[in-house]
Amino acid sequence: MTEIDTDLLEFKLPKHHKPGSDRLSRLLALQPEFIDLVTAALVDSTAGTYNAAPTNFLDKECDAIYVTRLTNSPPIILEFQARVDMNFIHRAFSYCMEVYKKYNVLPIVLVINTVEADRFLLVNKFKSTETWPYMLEMECSVVAKRFYLLTRNSIKDLVDSDEPLTPLVAAAHFFISRSPSIIGNSRWDDENIRLMYRLCMKFAGQDGVQEVSRLDTLKRVCIDTHDQFEKIVKWARLDPAKAAWYALAGMEYTAKTARQIDDLLSSGAITPMGDPDTEDLVSDTLARKSQKETEKAAILDFVEKLKTKHRGRMNWAACFGAAADESSMAEVIARYSNPDSFKRAYYRLK
Repeated sequence: MTEIDTDLLEFKLPKHHKPGSDRLSRLLALQPEFIDLVTAALVDSTAGTYNAAPTNFLDKECDAIYVTRLTNSPPIILEFQARVDMNFIHRAFSYCMEVYKKYNVLPIVLVINTVEADRFLLVNKFKSTETWPYMLEMECSVVAKRFYLLTRNSIKDLVDSDEPLTPLVAAAHFFISRSPSIIGNSRWDDENIRLMYRLCMKFAGQDGVQEVSRLDTLKRVCIDTHDQFEKIVKWARLDPAKAAWYALAGMEYTAKTARQIDDLLSSGAITPMGDPDTEDLVSDTLARKSQKETEKAAILDFVEKLKTKHRGRMNWAACFGAAADESSMAEVIARYSNPDSFKRAYYRLK
């Protein structure tokens, strides 16, 4: 038995990263070393063969999907489930059907049951596998190539023995034990258990910083949208047109922020979300200026004249710059902070 590192002995996961929690499970499932461990055990793949794929195409996202570019190699669905019952099984089947539609290959499903399972289901639907006596399997070849289940009881004999833990048993024991530090894990001396905690050490601190960054960004979005609503309420009776203008700017701002979040979800990234662009919001300077019909006509006239001079696709950055240089457009252009907002105004007025 090799000596355990001092930093690993002293490491303790924070409360929001307790083993078995959704957040920790999904973060650990994205680590390349963890992906290699799971896929090598299930399909004997080499390191780097499988990668994590986005799961947001599902009606209800599963914990992880691993895919490879190798022809006919099955996608792998990984689920960490507190309670395994028939409702969960039906949901897992729906994952399989959606994955098959997307990749045209039946998946392999691996479920790590962290708390409890319906006993009737275990007795009547799951059987021990010949290859892995610690693994249970259910016959469902119509929707999945294989459907495996690891439970506290199925891994108990190996966990309680002096034998080294297989990678899948070590992973299951890590999540089922729910110990925030390695010293509290009954198999702290096992190499694969140590790997689980080393991986957690790599991302737990970084994720804490990223989470603060996300919360700061979310707070800023809330403040900005609150201010925008405040302006709308203020001008709703005094100048409905101005209130509507603020509402449109607020809609664009929140839609852009939502797109940023969608992009992060699609990429499966865990990097911090960048600050939203508040230039999409109407400035207070703009609020003090009313948009007269003559100014609307000025925008349309200026853009149409520019279009006749320059054939082809409109360069809105150049158009915005030309309007800024035009003395007759000085008051109008002051209303817009960038070419995109000027472009949107033109198409609204057109």
